[in-house]
Order: sequence, then structure tokens, then C-alpha cells
Amino acid sequence: MTNIPFESKEIALRKLEHVTDEYSQINPFKKVPVISDSGFIL
Repeated sequence: MTNIPFESKEIALRKLEHVTDEYSQINPFKKVPVISDSGFIL
């Protein structure tokens, strides 16, 4: 393993947390999972 630090957040799909305005700022397509690294979204 590389020991790269990361932050993991759980998203409750049944509560539609992936379609909130806050989440759409991270991923405008509102797809899960998403990786954000220094502004680069994957």
C-alpha cells in the first residue's frame, strides 16, 4: 500500500444525498462514487 491520506464520506442514496446542491458542487453529474483531488474530479 502507498499510505496516501484520504477522507471517506458515506452518501445515503436512499435519502437522495447524491442529488443535493452540496454534492452537485463536487460532481455536477450527481454520480457515485466520486474522487476529488485538488480540484480534479474523477
